[in-house]
Order: sequence, then structure tokens, then C-alpha cells
Amino acid sequence: MKRAHLHLFGLALGLALAVGTSNRASSATAYTNAVLADNPAVYWNFDEAGGDAIDQVNGLAADTLVGGGSAARVASTTNGGGVSLGSAASFSGANSGNFSAADLTHPGGAAQWATEFWAQSSNAGGFNYLLGGAGSGNNPAFLQIGGLMQYYANGGGVQQTAGNAPPASSNWQHFVFVVDSAASTTTVYLNGDLWGSQVHGDAQDPHPFARLTVGGFSPTACCENFSGLIDEVAIYDLSNSGDLSAAGLSIANHYNVPEPGSIALLGLGGLLMLRRRRGV
Repeated sequence: MKRAHLHLFGLALGLALAVGTSNRASSATAYTNAVLADNPAVYWNFDEAGGDAIDQVNGLAADTLVGGGSAARVASTTNGGGVSLGSAASFSGANSGNFSAADLTHPGGAAQWATEFWAQSSNAGGFNYLLGGAGSGNNPAFLQIGGLMQYYANGGGVQQTAGNAPPASSNWQHFVFVVDSAASTTTVYLNGDLWGSQVHGDAQDPHPFARLTVGGFSPTACCENFSGLIDEVAIYDLSNSGDLSAAGLSIANHYNVPEPGSIALLGLGGLLMLRRRRGV
């Protein structure tokens, strides 16, 4: 009996140590894998040591976000489940500081889509762009204005803002904006929870998946650039998702991806339960 008990305890301890030892190396990978499991069209985690940000989905050159000006990297944070997010993009608010891709490879035209990102602002009360898109009226874009985080849309030539949410504060926040262009609705998730939905007054254009600037309005030197940190930017084509609400909630749940060490604890608990059942 004692020998069986020691054997099971050894297995549990070995599992805990193995997973615990690899936590620092695997945490950021665990989060990246969770994002990739939801099939983003493009995704950047900014975990490179420096320089440009590589798309984690296909790694195509056209989807690389080219760093410009004062844009840099700093250590990021952990999510709600304790998973390390590795490195983040850092912006000073200078006119030339951003990461930008001139023309994403996705063909565009997604009537249902979502944009996900983490943000920490140094100027939440200001007027600044976190993400700038393409198309008429800078469609789509995400900005802070009037103490609110807003999705900036363009439909039928009419510019409008939607999906109002709290701005990116000095604390890290996780945002998911789910847009149904055909139904003219935007649903916002903040830190894993539903913040609210808004119906727009006009039909909106599908997502063009064209130019993208992270940290500002335009890839060229311009005004209204973001001051703070942005991480884990992903854009999803949800046109074939079937259940848009379920797809949005799954993306929002990235906020709660569990820390890898919890898997070891689950393994340890399971083995101890097995020991009790066997009476060893």
C-alpha cells in the first residue's frame, strides 16, 4: 500500500514540477494558443524581442506590422487567469510612433467580425486612436474620445461612433468588439464580461481587412497617436460562425485563460482522488 501511495504521489509531484518549471516559458504560448484556437484572420502578440510584429496566423510578409518612430516593446502583464502576455507594444504618443501594415492579405468583405486587444492608456481622457483601419472615413477604427472607448464606423457615407465603453485606463483592460454590419449592431465585452450592445442608425460597410495601424490613425506621421501600451491584437472574420454571440463570448473568455500551473494542480488533485478511490 505504501509503495502504491508513494508511486502515485511521485507521479503527481512530477507532473506539478514539470508544469511549474515550464510556466514562465509556456504562459505566453498558452495565451497565444487560446487565441489561435478561435481562428483569427490575423493576430499579433508583439512577443518578438524587437522590430516588426509578425502575424501569428500565417506569418505572411504583407501581414507584418512594421514598427515606426518611437514604437517599442516593454514587458506586458498577465490576464485574468494569471497567464503571462509576454511583451507589449509601447507608444509615446509621438506623431510617428506606430506599427502598421499597408494591405492585409485577407480578402475582406466580412459582414460579421470582431476585433480584440489589450490596452493600457497614459492619457485616457484625451482624443487618440488605438487602432486605425482603412476604407472611407477610416473604417474601422478604435479610439478614445470624450472619456469613452469607441468603435468608429462608416456606413452609407455616414460616419458614426458605436459600442461606447470605458476608455483604456492606467490599468490593463481587455476589449472585444463584435460587429454585425448587416444587422448594424456592435457588442462590447470588457475584461471577459458583456459590457453592452448598440444598434446603429445606418447600415455599415463590411470589414475591409486592408490597411491597419496600431497606436495611431495613420502609418505616416500624424496627430492623435496613442500614448500607452497595446497587446494581443486579433481580428476575426465571423461570417461563418453561425452563432455570433457564442463566438464573441469565446473570444472574450481569453481574458480568463488559466495559468498553466493550475493544470498541474488539477493533475495532482486527480491523482490524489484516484488514490482515495483505490484505498491506497
